Amino acid sequence: MAGVSGRLNAITGEISVICEVSWFPMGYVLALKGGKPDDRLFDITFFSQYFFNDWKEFCLKINALPIYTHFPGDYRTKDEVNRDKLLNEAEARAAANKRLHRIADKSGPR
Repeated sequence: MAGVSGRLNAITGEISVICEVSWFPMGYVLALKGGKPDDRLFDITFFSQYFFNDWKEFCLKINALPIYTHFPGDYRTKDEVNRDKLLNEAEARAAANKRLHRIADKSGPR
């Protein structure tokens, strides 16, 4: 269970604000801004058409999403998290090397 959380997509600039309430085996996400954090989630606002004691029969296809991190709205597997970590580290090393080369080029020959 988490309070209100925000997420910024650094590439698209999209901001999403969600509140996730989950306890095995179910979880709910209240999307306050920016839409749902994962395309595998679906809208259940139609539940509001019924009263607490109403009984209705319908079928829902509920996706079982992986949860490996403690971050709300993050439904990646362990392998996906590790892959993303390696990619981020490689990109950070490449950016650091690029900065070092720029510094070396500005200092010129000695």
